[in-house]
Amino acid sequence: MTLTQRSKRRPGLIILGLLLIVAGGWLMLAAIQSARQRVLACTWADEGVVCRGQLVWLGAVLRETVVTPEQAIEFAALVNEQERAALYLQTPADEALVIRSGGAFERLSWGLVGSIVVAVGGFLAIFGYRIVVHPAHAAPVSGLAFSPDSLLLASAGLDKAVHVWLAEGDLVRTLAGQDGPPVGCAFTPDGARLVTASWNRTIYLWRVSDGALLRVWQAGDEPFSCLALSPDGQILACGGGDGQLVLWTMGDGALMQTLEGHQGRVEGLAFSADGQTLASASADRTVRLWQVADGVTLHTLGHPEGVTCIAFAPHGQTMASGSTDGLIRLWATASGSLIRSLEGDAQWLHSLAYTPDGQTLVSASTDQTIRLWSPEDEATVQTLSGHLSEVTALAISPDGQWLASGSADQMVKLWPLSNDER
Repeated sequence: MTLTQRSKRRPGLIILGLLLIVAGGWLMLAAIQSARQRVLACTWADEGVVCRGQLVWLGAVLRETVVTPEQAIEFAALVNEQERAALYLQTPADEALVIRSGGAFERLSWGLVGSIVVAVGGFLAIFGYRIVVHPAHAAPVSGLAFSPDSLLLASAGLDKAVHVWLAEGDLVRTLAGQDGPPVGCAFTPDGARLVTASWNRTIYLWRVSDGALLRVWQAGDEPFSCLALSPDGQILACGGGDGQLVLWTMGDGALMQTLEGHQGRVEGLAFSADGQTLASASADRTVRLWQVADGVTLHTLGHPEGVTCIAFAPHGQTMASGSTDGLIRLWATASGSLIRSLEGDAQWLHSLAYTPDGQTLVSASTDQTIRLWSPEDEATVQTLSGHLSEVTALAISPDGQWLASGSADQMVKLWPLSNDER
């Protein structure tokens, strides 16, 4: 074979070699991904990692601190033993994400929002982590809302800022121009607009696509404390410190009616799925159900302490209310009768939300936790930890895939709700 012939064959061999390397890398990553599993309650020892009382992955342990925006992951370990390796990521909730590989892990770093970047035998692999962190606000988060298509998340904070995020974690835009801290936010049914209400009794209507402020209107003297938008997007309700509820028509911003009856600050509002009933929670220890059409009070329901939050089940037959003593009460909306009470170790409750299938009720508390309840079993299914201060707001995506939580620690977190991601 001549020198010329060998030189002609060399590019082909190089290309073939590169293809084999790439294919091997993809096979390695696929193997790592398929080998994922979750292990609870892992601890760290000099000789390895102990999970559920058993020592696993004997051999050299490289402990490496991962610095995240709010230190959601306390520390991590790269465990290498001959040709086996495992990556352990420990969280404050004592949950570890375990990734195993046929090759040694070389280094670990915090990558894009919600991802861990690991070097495996010279190949970079990116693994999604269960908590996506939004360094959202410069003050406590006061409200959250998902768009109807579940692609966007809006967050409102007491820093007077309203942010619109992609659900994956990237900031789309900030809606600027509010004079007072917003108390909540809601998307219109078409997802094209976002409505916010501030403490200074001002309503703002924004166009989501470019952040343009479309309308501003005001009412009364008492600060607003909460808002709710009817399912058809036609009626906006706001509650205030004076115990009044004010309803407007969204089409022209005209005052529809003012509802009076509470003797204390209105802390929470919720419309039923059909939009015919409005529920209000108040510091006066009562929940009131109002007939939207004429403002008639249908039922007045009691709590031992002030009521702070309220949520309708998707089917509309049940309603949940939470109070400052951590008690959750479930009510039959038609009769106003008490069905049952849910009691746990939670403190002051700030927010309640049902999953779209109505099988799970989620609560947010001042004890920095989020609890997932099975209303039928009267039991806590799961407790989520990770916020560094009280959890002040909740939202669940309409597709049921994500739970968003906001906190006084100024952070917004996204938690996967689907069984295959928990």
